[in-house]
Amino acid sequence: MKCVLITGATSFIGKNLVERLYNEEHKIYALVRPSSNNFTRLENCRNLNIVNLDISEISALHKYVDRIDLCYHLAWDGTRNDSRYDANLQKSNYKYSIDTYEVVKMLGCHVFVGVGSQAEYGFCQNEITESTEPNPNTEYGRYKLATCKKLIELGERDSIRVIWGRVFSIYGKGDYENTLLMSSIRKMLNNDPIDMTEGTQYWNYLYVEDLAKILVKLAYDNSARGIYNLASNDTRMLKDYILELKEIIKSKSKINFGAVPYRSEGKVSIMPNIEKLSRIYDIKNLSAFKNNIASMVLAGNF
Repeated sequence: MKCVLITGATSFIGKNLVERLYNEEHKIYALVRPSSNNFTRLENCRNLNIVNLDISEISALHKYVDRIDLCYHLAWDGTRNDSRYDANLQKSNYKYSIDTYEVVKMLGCHVFVGVGSQAEYGFCQNEITESTEPNPNTEYGRYKLATCKKLIELGERDSIRVIWGRVFSIYGKGDYENTLLMSSIRKMLNNDPIDMTEGTQYWNYLYVEDLAKILVKLAYDNSARGIYNLASNDTRMLKDYILELKEIIKSKSKINFGAVPYRSEGKVSIMPNIEKLSRIYDIKNLSAFKNNIASMVLAGNF
């Protein structure tokens, strides 16, 4: 039985990853800050080992855990709104990430999986591969990128397999309520109008449960290392996603495409290339947007 540490365990991704690994019968240590309001997300995992420790105190982890074989590092403050531009906050995230690596290394960790972001690439109008030159335009993106580079460097130094997954747009049960998809679902169920951009930018959505499966697969495939784009095989215009959403819900909402202008930098598309991921994970097994949305709406998970 492997001993697995998950930082940021009560986050949207963390909860789904915990449930996935829980079903694999691993010994899971979930790092949860004492002040977390999201602890109830983990209440159904009865045998979970909760470590009540703030990420800023990660150097004290050895007081709670004797051994770690695999670490998933998800903890990161300031992922939304103005906090993405807070240099001091994002610099702290970088420090705590490196601290986490160093402490789990001392506890015997041999696989370290970090979760990055499409924000590391900045604004790209063309297809994005792992070799696309990063050009982040937020402090969040810059420090995610700096963390990626440093962890890969440390992994090579210490012969620890480091995997860095750059996550694009995800959705699913427990998602932030104000995302375009989640807010649109609520409006469509009430047949309320929706104002948005023209929607002609390309986008990609990955179901969060599929993301959890991918993260597990990457950790357990000895050939997986380095940077991976984590996205689905369903890239299309954003308006096509919204129109399909309306069809699934059978909503009468009027969608006012073009009512909201694009940001000052212009139309931003997301076109991730997942060829590298497909060598590790069979992307034909990724679940369909239509089926996922239908299940979420039926269960009231939005």
